[in-house]
Amino acid sequence: MRRLPPIAERFIEDFGLSLASQGLPRTAGRLLGLILMLDDGGDLESLAAQLRVSRASISTNTRLLESIGAIERHSVPGRRRMVYRSARTPQNRAMEAMGLRMRRTLDVVLEARRDLPREMRGAKARLKRVQDYYEKTIAATDAVLKELERKSAPGRKRRR
Repeated sequence: MRRLPPIAERFIEDFGLSLASQGLPRTAGRLLGLILMLDDGGDLESLAAQLRVSRASISTNTRLLESIGAIERHSVPGRRRMVYRSARTPQNRAMEAMGLRMRRTLDVVLEARRDLPREMRGAKARLKRVQDYYEKTIAATDAVLKELERKSAPGRKRRR
C-alpha cells in the first residue's frame, strides 16, 4: 500500500471534519475522503490500515456510506475480499435523500399551517415563510438532480 501525498492526507482529514459537521461520523467522512483518493478503492484491511482505525470501525462506516449511496462494493476477479470504491454518482443519491428529508419537513409545515386555528395568524405567516423556503429549495435541488442525471446519462458525449 503506497503512501498518499500530504495534500491527499490533508484532504482526508478535512473532509472527515466537514462531514462530521453535517452529522456523519468523522471516521465515515475520512473513509469517504480516502476512497475518493484511491483509483481502485480498497478492502476493509487496507482501508483500516491507511486510516489507522479498527477493521470493525471501517466495517461499520462502509455500511453507513453504502446506505447513503456514497460508496459501493464490488468484487475483483481473483481476489477473495470485497473492495469498496466511490459510487458512480454519489451526489445524486445524496441529493435524493436530502430532497426526501426536505419533503418530509415541508409536509410537517403544511399540516401545521392547515390545522392551526385562524387566530394564530402570526404563526401561520412564519410557517408560510418556512414553506416558501422549502418549496424553493426542493425545486432547486430537483433541478440540479435533473442536470446531473442528464450529464451522466449513458451514451452521452461529453463536451470539452
